[in-house]
Amino acid sequence: VPPEWRSEIMRAVMGEESLLARCDQQTVSGNTITYPVDESTAWQSTGGILTYWDSEASVMTQSKPVLKDLTIKLHRLTALVPVTEELLEDSPAMAGYITSKAAEKLAFKVTDAIVNGTGVGQPLGILNAPCTVQVSKMGSQTAATFKGDNAISMVARMPAASFSRAVWLINQDLIPSILGLGVPVTGATGTALGVGPIYLPPNGLANSAGYGSLLGRPVIVTEACSALGTTGDVILADLTKYLAIVKGALRTDVSM
Repeated sequence: VPPEWRSEIMRAVMGEESLLARCDQQTVSGNTITYPVDESTAWQSTGGILTYWDSEASVMTQSKPVLKDLTIKLHRLTALVPVTEELLEDSPAMAGYITSKAAEKLAFKVTDAIVNGTGVGQPLGILNAPCTVQVSKMGSQTAATFKGDNAISMVARMPAASFSRAVWLINQDLIPSILGLGVPVTGATGTALGVGPIYLPPNGLANSAGYGSLLGRPVIVTEACSALGTTGDVILADLTKYLAIVKGALRTDVSM
C-alpha cells in the first residue's frame, strides 16, 4: 500500500521573470532566417542613406542604403523527464508539477542564454556580444562594490534612443548596494547640500513594480547575472535590440 501523497508539491524557489518577453521576438516556420541589416546611424555623414540641404530647383543628391545579410539559426531547448506510472497514479499533482517545473527550467535557461550565451549551439548572450560596452569601476573604488557614480557612468554609455526602453539586470547580491544609492548634491560654491537618491523603491516616488527603479529605469533581479564584483553583475540593456527567433510555442509530449 503506497503512502498518501499531498495534493500539491512544495517548491523551494519559484521561477523568476523570463527576459524573452522583453526581446524583439520573431516567429519563423523553418530553422533559419535571414535579415537585411543596416548598420549606419542617423548621425554619420558618410555611407548609407544621407540627407542634404538643397536649394529650390537644384538637383538632389542621391544616396543608397548599405545593407548586409544576417542569417540566424535556431537551437532546440528540451527537457526529458522520466516518471513511473505508479508515481503519476499516486500523486495527482505530479503531472502538472512536472509540466510547470520544466517550463520554469526552460524559461531560466533562455534567460541565462540571453545574458551569458556563447553563441555556440545556443543564443549569443549580452556579455559575449561584440557590441557590449564594459564600464569599469572608478579608480579609487573598493573592489566588489557598486556606487551611484557607476550607474551614472553606465547610463552615459547607453545610446540615448535606447535609454527609455532600457532595464537594469542585477544579481541579488546587489540589492543591499542599490537600496542606498545616491549622488552628492552641491551648491554653486561647492558647498555640500546633501545626497540625491537615484534609486527609488517600489510603491514609492517612482510608483513602479518589482524592485523599483534606478535612474528612472526598472530593476530586474535575476540569477543569470554574475556575483557582485565580477563582469556582468550589473547590466543596463535595451532588450528590444536583442533579436530572439522563436519557432512556435512550448510543446509538451507524453509517452508511455
